[in-house]
Amino acid sequence: TGVYNYTNNFQCTAPLDGSQPPDLIAQAAANNQGANVGCTFIGRVMQFGPSSDRTAFNTFSVVGRQYTGSPLSSAEVQNLAQAHPMPISPTLAAPARPNATESGQLGYGLQLQSITYDNGSGPQPIGAFGFFTNFTSYSITGSLQSSKQFTDLWAVVPSSLDKTQEDTAQAIIDMDTSAASKNPQNGITLCFVSASSSQYGKIVVGDDQNRLSTQLTIGEGSVCL
Repeated sequence: TGVYNYTNNFQCTAPLDGSQPPDLIAQAAANNQGANVGCTFIGRVMQFGPSSDRTAFNTFSVVGRQYTGSPLSSAEVQNLAQAHPMPISPTLAAPARPNATESGQLGYGLQLQSITYDNGSGPQPIGAFGFFTNFTSYSITGSLQSSKQFTDLWAVVPSSLDKTQEDTAQAIIDMDTSAASKNPQNGITLCFVSASSSQYGKIVVGDDQNRLSTQLTIGEGSVCL
């Protein structure tokens, strides 16, 4: 929907060098929403099991570059690599960065057992995944081809369970932006187990044809099948 957790306490600027990520500066007198020239909201990332708490999750708001170079005088970015995703969250290297991360708790006595993504080579463990814009596209002559909006599903590689918020924020900055992590062929699988029964719940999010589909399977046992 394009809606994110805007905390109104930061400014975002994009360096003229298109190889550099956006800069997020925490301050009281922030730019108004929509006035951070050169930066744009590009997606959300969900982390499960922060700091080894398998009953918790974090949702990151992620910004990126809007242009490949100087704002308003260069083409808009066309992919996640050019956008250089930057979560509105502190990292160990930048503890003063503004924080717009939302935290929550799983209900009904559930706890996460595992998250994997499968691009056709078998399940691979991760700790976070995200939903990002598809961006615009241009022809080889530089003319706009399409600004049609839809959402891509991404595995955040590298990320892993039980990491801190700061660690996962850094993983988003360092994430693999190649096709191998985008819209996994067999989706992203989350396995939840019950603390009060012998049941599990397996949720599969997306596949290469249906990015935002979800499938729920409930079964018996301590391991998702």
